[in-house]
Amino acid sequence: MVSKKKKMVEEVGKEVVMPEVEVKQQGIEAMALIEVVISSVEATTHMGSAQPMLEGLGDIDKLLENVSLTLQQCQTPTKTSSTITTLKPTQEQLQVNIDGTISNLQAAQEKRNQATSQEAEHEQRVSRLHAHQLDLQAKASEL
Repeated sequence: MVSKKKKMVEEVGKEVVMPEVEVKQQGIEAMALIEVVISSVEATTHMGSAQPMLEGLGDIDKLLENVSLTLQQCQTPTKTSSTITTLKPTQEQLQVNIDGTISNLQAAQEKRNQATSQEAEHEQRVSRLHAHQLDLQAKASEL
């Protein structure tokens, strides 16, 4: 019986879609409280007689009813929770973002220039080594 109630509470909690973080937090706290109460009732029912168990289940039913009403209230749109506000970055945030992007682009360009320069130097060395090798081969063939 208790696990059936717990499952029902979990399903109700999953179906609730709340637009505000604060409301979600209240729902999560209510669910956590229900789980604590259920586990406490389950633990005490094993130690007690059948009569306290029935009283505990009545308490759970009352708690479930209260939570159900609370969740319904959370789902009812209010003036503050139904208002959609778009988040726009401030001018300062945009400027910081642009400055960071420019800085990153400049750093990337510097790295690219260094790589291009190193590649050109490498090609010159390879060319000189190749010329030196040809020169050595020519001298070796004269001997």
